[in-house]
Amino acid sequence: MRRNPSPVLLLLMLAAATATAQTPPASTGRPAPLTGTWEGSFNHEGRMEYLSFVLEQRDSTVTGESYRGAEDFGPITDGRVVGDTVSFKFAGLPIVGRRDGDRLPVTLTAYNGIRYPFTLVRRTSNH
Repeated sequence: MRRNPSPVLLLLMLAAATATAQTPPASTGRPAPLTGTWEGSFNHEGRMEYLSFVLEQRDSTVTGESYRGAEDFGPITDGRVVGDTVSFKFAGLPIVGRRDGDRLPVTLTAYNGIRYPFTLVRRTSNH
C-alpha cells in the first residue's frame, strides 16, 4: 500500500519548486561583447568624420545611440549580432563589421552607395 506524503513534506516540496522557478539565471557579471562605447573615424571626401556609438547588446540584438563628433546623431536601429558579425543602422546608414576583441573593422555604406571602411575601437572606461 502506498502512503501519501505528509502535508509538511508537500509544503517543503512546493516551497523548493517555487524558489527554483523564481531564481534568475546566474549572471557572469560581464556585459555582452558589444556593450560599451566604440569610436572611429574615416575620410569622407577629404574631411575626417569622427563617429562614436554607445552600444548595448542583449542576446543577438544591438541598440544604442550614435554620435557624429560631439553631436547626437540618433538611435541605433536594426542592430543584430550573428557570431562575430555585427550589423546596425544609424541615420538610415548601414554599418556591417566583424568584431575582433576590442576592435570592430566595419564598412559604412553611404546613401549614394559609396562604401567607407574603417575600424571602431572600444573606448576603455577610466575608473
